[in-house]
Amino acid sequence: MTSTILDMQAFSWGILFTLAVVLFMLVRALTEDEDAVNQRAKRRAFIVSLAVVAVMVGGNWLVYAYLSRPFASFMVFPLVFIAAAFLLLGTPRLYRAHGGRVKPRRMEFPSIGVEHATREQQVKLWDELRSLPHFGETVNGDLISLLTGDRVYWTSCSGEVCLAIAFKHGNAITVIRYQTLYGYVQVQRNIAQCLSAGNPAVRGEGYGPVV
Repeated sequence: MTSTILDMQAFSWGILFTLAVVLFMLVRALTEDEDAVNQRAKRRAFIVSLAVVAVMVGGNWLVYAYLSRPFASFMVFPLVFIAAAFLLLGTPRLYRAHGGRVKPRRMEFPSIGVEHATREQQVKLWDELRSLPHFGETVNGDLISLLTGDRVYWTSCSGEVCLAIAFKHGNAITVIRYQTLYGYVQVQRNIAQCLSAGNPAVRGEGYGPVV
């Protein structure tokens, strides 16, 4: 009698432990944020996993009820570990087999630094912009175009000092390539040449002081 009670207790605790592991994994999986395709693949994978675990439990119960109670009781704990291993290792494979995808690994890209030519020439080109007739300097040291409203100021990129240009309509760029900075200054040179022709409209007469 005592042996039968112990066998039943061992068998019951084995079933409860197995169900606890299965339910924990199921709840954790179904509460994650996934799109419809991945969620469906995950559900199908767990349904198959639960079916396999149920077959294991049902087979052990049949052995317990009709063949050998001691052997069935002995197999409870090994089956718990077998079921847990199947859930951890087999379910991801079933998930991919049902159309689920593995999240891509985050790729690390090297930071883009300031070009050597930009570092060498940007102070010179800044001074040239400041000397142009249609540029003024604000009280905080920025340069502003009296014609277009562009603002040229110092900033940093990847820990290096460089220039940035904020345009009138709100777009801004950090100038790390020399060709970009040189091209911008060349455009402003052309505007300055137009100013030297003596056109009052181009000179920006009537603008107030830059503050």
